Amino acid sequence: MIDATLAMSHTAVWVYLARKIFFMYVTPMILGFLVAVLYPIGSRFAAQHRPFWQIVTAAGVAPAVMLTGWAFVARAVITAPLYGLGYGLGVAMLSRVHTLTIWPPRVVTRQQIHDRVLGGDTISVCSNASSSQSSPSRRPLAPNLSSN
Repeated sequence: MIDATLAMSHTAVWVYLARKIFFMYVTPMILGFLVAVLYPIGSRFAAQHRPFWQIVTAAGVAPAVMLTGWAFVARAVITAPLYGLGYGLGVAMLSRVHTLTIWPPRVVTRQQIHDRVLGGDTISVCSNASSSQSSPSRRPLAPNLSSN
């Protein structure tokens, strides 16, 4: 039985709850996300004929992360949907990525490539351009009346 007269610090309770939330809910989502991202990176490294140590490292990290995620799922059933949610978010994010470079870190999305091809714009990954400007791909295409 819990002793109601036991004096506990509110800070200790909040730290306990924060750690519980992080390890029970956030960590499985992060692990699922990493698995979805790291497996394709390992296979792309192998297809690009990278140095052996890069392929072994990239191909070895993904299964290790997956087994860690499965250990979380095996310990508490509530973490299984969260692991799946993280995996789904990783797959959805990767479907929008065109190029991913490790060093220097850079992500080029398919939308940026599409805008570049249609509008002749250069790819600016870190630009702070206003999002209110409409990109060429979002403008309706007008018929070309000059060509007969």
